[in-house]
Amino acid sequence: MSNQSQSNYINLITEGIGYLSRAREVTVGKGRNSTFWSADINMMHGEKGVDNGIRYVPFQVNPANQEAESVLEKFAELSNSKNHKVMVRVRVGDYYPETYTKTQGVNAGQVATVLKGRLLMITHVWVTDKSVANSRPEMVYERPEKEAAQEPESASAA
Repeated sequence: MSNQSQSNYINLITEGIGYLSRAREVTVGKGRNSTFWSADINMMHGEKGVDNGIRYVPFQVNPANQEAESVLEKFAELSNSKNHKVMVRVRVGDYYPETYTKTQGVNAGQVATVLKGRLLMITHVWVTDKSVANSRPEMVYERPEKEAAQEPESASAA
């Protein structure tokens, strides 16, 4: 039997790669805790190199901790630039679908669905400069590994 405390909470967690966009600070009122960060990530799945092989699933995320918020804030300007594509490897938790009606563009008036969730972690960021022909993604951020807990050296009897 373990002495660990158990929680009644069950997590739903997804990890993947997608394109970061619309990173922004949202203001919801006045006073303390009146702003928060939010972003859209079009997560990818499927087979590369095949027609219609890659599919995109839209996520709208809010950082769940200071580390995720800090990385999101650091790359917000690039993610909103028309000259750059920002690809991220992330972990998203506790997401749920939400429907909305599009209000702009050729699809205005159509109902769409987005998955809303908590941005738990951004582990990698790659940036592509679209203004340079044939530009390759360049890794610009990698989450530092947490230092492994060092085990105490066992005392040996001589």
